[in-house]
Amino acid sequence: MLFKNCNMPLSAAEASKFLYLNADVLQPAIKRFTDAHIFAESDEDAGKFFYSPQSTEIRATIDELERCYSQQRVAVINMIFGGTMQSFADAFKFTRDEENE
Repeated sequence: MLFKNCNMPLSAAEASKFLYLNADVLQPAIKRFTDAHIFAESDEDAGKFFYSPQSTEIRATIDELERCYSQQRVAVINMIFGGTMQSFADAFKFTRDEENE
């Protein structure tokens, strides 16, 4: 949401100050968002990125996530870091017994 609501491109170091994260931690996330066509790198400022979803579907999904986050912040955070999403991810973990079957 920081990049979406910012009117200028930001580097990982600049964004890290707003998000209270280490720039080294933030850089891979920026790369993933760029690879997913959510961010784009500035032509004028190398190493700086801005919000630029490449499809209306991506933009609509992010808008809906922002709406949900503003209304139910704790529920969204729980879904991301635990609960439903973790259960879904855990379904793909194999134990030794399952691997041998």
